Amino acid sequence: MKSVDSLARKIAEDVAEKEITAVQAGAGLFDVIRYATIFPESEYAASAQATIDSMRVDGYTVNVKNFWNMAKNPYQGINAQILSPDGQRFELHFHTRTSLDTKNGEVQAVYEKLRAETDPAKRADYAEQMFQISKKIPVPPGVAKVR
Repeated sequence: MKSVDSLARKIAEDVAEKEITAVQAGAGLFDVIRYATIFPESEYAASAQATIDSMRVDGYTVNVKNFWNMAKNPYQGINAQILSPDGQRFELHFHTRTSLDTKNGEVQAVYEKLRAETDPAKRADYAEQMFQISKKIPVPPGVAKVR
């Protein structure tokens, strides 16, 4: 579950950026409830796609965000925003052991510094550090085709 502080921050950001009410912002969130699954690199793409396909067959609406090697985002993983047939919203994150450990470890530590920083030059340096850390994560074969 998303922490209360993180949820409040996200809602406040959406209210300010999108000029909507807090209730509207909260109703549109998928990541309040989120799950992570880990697949071995060699099986990652096929397993992630099979999971997504299975959910769609079962009537779930699945919006896939494939962040692997995205030029403007150091996050390495696939996030699926899912709407169940009965209206429940949640996210499912697909990772390798290395991508999850790196995200929760080194990248998160630098991200927390970036979020707290106001100096644009320091923020740019932190962002570059996150990209450099993420470049060390092996890219699973076939991952670009997961949709």
